[in-house]
Amino acid sequence: MARRSFRISDFGFRMSGFSNPQSAIRNRPRHRATAFGRGPALRPRAGGRDVAPGGAWCQGATGCARGAPQFSLGFTLAEVLVTIVIVGILAAIAIPRYRKTIERGYWREAQDLLMTIYHGERAFFFTNTAYCDADNPTGAPCTGWRSIHMDNPNLGSIPVTFSVTASGSSFTATATRADGSGRTMTIDQNRNVDTSAWPQP
Repeated sequence: MARRSFRISDFGFRMSGFSNPQSAIRNRPRHRATAFGRGPALRPRAGGRDVAPGGAWCQGATGCARGAPQFSLGFTLAEVLVTIVIVGILAAIAIPRYRKTIERGYWREAQDLLMTIYHGERAFFFTNTAYCDADNPTGAPCTGWRSIHMDNPNLGSIPVTFSVTASGSSFTATATRADGSGRTMTIDQNRNVDTSAWPQP
């Protein structure tokens, strides 16, 4: 059988710049590990650090094996200023609309409670032939808000106060926005609702 001779170049050693094969093995190009196999070769740099072709530093062989290049984290001043401006614009648009939505909710709930007062007063009238001054009861049969089949609306969560002024065959219920603005809406025994002093937002 004929002997076959091997040359060091057959094993892929690059002898340029190295004095022996062992040196070539230690300094062969290393690759970054990726999800699809080995990535581009890392260029050796002084101090034991390698750098990928994209310029991302990789600290030592362990970091390179994970395939996680290290990038500089942070924001530039321009990016921060742009973000602040965008947030300010969005706030300037959203906050007024949010307040208007809240006011509209107060207005509708106040109107609903006035209608509840109206129906309670009508039921009381059919039984007693007089309306109940639920806000200032004078005694039986009118003893307060429970006499018109409802809880005290002034104990609710909305910033609106309610009052009733009754006199025999007539009454007026008033809802007042409790913010010092003086906005009110009323309802009477004929179901006439007046919102002129508190128009719908």
